[in-house]
Amino acid sequence: MADATGLTGGQKGLLKESMDIIATDLAEMGLALFAEVFNRYPQYQKKFRKIADMSTADAMKTTRMKSHATLVMGALRTIVNNLKDPELTMDLLETLGVRHKLMGSLSKADFDNVFVVFLDILKDKAATKSTTDPAGTMSAWKVLQYLRFFLYLQETSTMADATGLTGTQKGLLKESMDIISKDLAGLGLALFAEVFNRYPQYQKKFRKIADMSAPDAMKTTRMKSHATLVMGALRTIVNNLKDPELTMDLLETLGVRHKLMGSLSKADFDNVFVVLLEILKNNPATQSTTNPAGAMEAWKALLNTIGSQIGSQL
Repeated sequence: MADATGLTGGQKGLLKESMDIIATDLAEMGLALFAEVFNRYPQYQKKFRKIADMSTADAMKTTRMKSHATLVMGALRTIVNNLKDPELTMDLLETLGVRHKLMGSLSKADFDNVFVVFLDILKDKAATKSTTDPAGTMSAWKVLQYLRFFLYLQETSTMADATGLTGTQKGLLKESMDIISKDLAGLGLALFAEVFNRYPQYQKKFRKIADMSAPDAMKTTRMKSHATLVMGALRTIVNNLKDPELTMDLLETLGVRHKLMGSLSKADFDNVFVVLLEILKNNPATQSTTNPAGAMEAWKALLNTIGSQIGSQL
């Protein structure tokens, strides 16, 4: 008879047998899993900054991947070893779900993809073939993959909080910002060059470059500094999206600061954001993420929140 985990006592026993075999070399199984995952879904390797541009074969030789593979399989072993306590098991899964929600890096679909690969690997491995009931063990693993962790992740990753963003969108923004961070000044200068091109009056707000041509203005230390500061402020916001209260306080502070400066209106911010979105549309900062269209939608949602919060203080 199945309990809250959806597993019978017999299935839990088979999973324990299977995990005892896997536990003889957690890293080996984990690396086999990630090698095949990266082979089928190359975009997932891009989530690991230190191995993003390596071949999959070389990535599997790194300490970074051996460590991650061991941690993932270790977490799975912890779950299997605690199946005898359904309440503890479900709490462990919920904790994992919350952790991945805060990281904002994976969706329910991503986990489904990984588990399909995992089941394909297990099918012909000693971890199932050497148990007392190979077919029953495979069935038990299939049940385990649908536990509440994944359901919880699916529910929470599609719910927006005070920032107006879902967990998935925060993850995409983090991916995007990691790309932008490689050259904050570069994107910042591209933004201001186009803003000054469309709205020459904005350049007049910068006394030292007011009478320069826009191209010459972009070559100055003044504009490189300002562009870096603006993009740095945006990076700070994105990097703190996991804490909605802190994010909203940051935006309020920015609004108050600009109010005291008295130099920009809500309409001005809206104009700049329209330009930023147009630049991002065909930029690697969105196109090189795991979901370019989703990244664009996430930027639209974030800039809308920023505009609303800052605008309320102006």
